[in-house]
Amino acid sequence: MSRYNKIHRILDIFYMGLNDKYFSTQELSYKYNVSKKTVSRDINEIRSFLSEYRDIIGNAEICLRQKKAKISYGIL
Repeated sequence: MSRYNKIHRILDIFYMGLNDKYFSTQELSYKYNVSKKTVSRDINEIRSFLSEYRDIIGNAEICLRQKKAKISYGIL
């Protein structure tokens, strides 16, 4: 996969969270045709970005919601 696709995927996940959309790693892995581990790495990159730029963007964070066997993410 090219670097462009990775950046596009991470930005798409980030914007979905900003728009109050919740999603599971399984849903995203299917949507982007990547593994759940890759999606988890992408989410960790978003977390790292939010942490690093907290003084500029405020206290945004990725929120985990667990319902049954589904873990959903969104940005607060």
